[in-house]
Amino acid sequence: MALDPAAKRLLDMLAATGGTIDIASVSPPQLRESFRRLARSVDIKGVPIGKVVDSEWPGPAGALPYRAYYPRRSDARGAAKLAALVFFHGGSGIFGEIDTHDGLCRTRAAESGYAVISIGYRYAPEHKFPAAVEDTYAATLWVEAQAAALGIDARRLAVGGDSAGGGLAAVVCQTALARGGPRLALQLLFCPVMDMAAETASRIAFAEGYFLNQATIDWMLQQYCPPPKIHGSRRYAPQTSRAFRPRIFTPPNTTRCAMRARPIRSDCGRPASPRATPAMRA
Repeated sequence: MALDPAAKRLLDMLAATGGTIDIASVSPPQLRESFRRLARSVDIKGVPIGKVVDSEWPGPAGALPYRAYYPRRSDARGAAKLAALVFFHGGSGIFGEIDTHDGLCRTRAAESGYAVISIGYRYAPEHKFPAAVEDTYAATLWVEAQAAALGIDARRLAVGGDSAGGGLAAVVCQTALARGGPRLALQLLFCPVMDMAAETASRIAFAEGYFLNQATIDWMLQQYCPPPKIHGSRRYAPQTSRAFRPRIFTPPNTTRCAMRARPIRSDCGRPASPRATPAMRA
């Protein structure tokens, strides 16, 4: 399969500079720092935006950070409430943070005209599953409750994320459906991890040589899940398994974005084309 030229340049650069690391040989803190350095070198910079606010929200186990991005057009709209995306960064629940996804969130806010609320949540292995699930669902409830203070419209609230963050967003949607709220207008999933236990066609085809490989996925799963729960098939909870996936794209409206050459591509199902969703129009 032919790679996108930009993706190929990144892979070639990493190979030439030794930018890829043996995941099993480093500690989670070292992995986080390595990802920070990578993000600083490739992140989108200089995106014009209206306002950025850094603060904290009261997580289930203590205060956690968030960053709110407001588009320029909101400055001229006065008291008008914006649609908002509650965003969960990727990183397998182990690394990644608000700063590593800053350019992506700025771009989403600038180009969409809605606010983006980027949420910090607890990491594994210090805080294993279901800590990240609890945090992201609680954060979505908090954003809905604080909509007026945040300057957003609680009736036009979406969740989204990339990679593991996309999987968390899908879990939040299903949890909201099961518990009767919050009511969400859209889930925006960038190459989400939807099935922790699968041996899909894409995980076989792209098991090596495409930055994220199968050995890394296996190691990350061991860090994310409590050891007694892994077992053979690892399908021990709906938030991490194929059993959860058949209903994953029902309510609310869903936009999925998949990468062609990525082990978790099959998790996305058939890639969806980006579309405007009336409930989210700013």
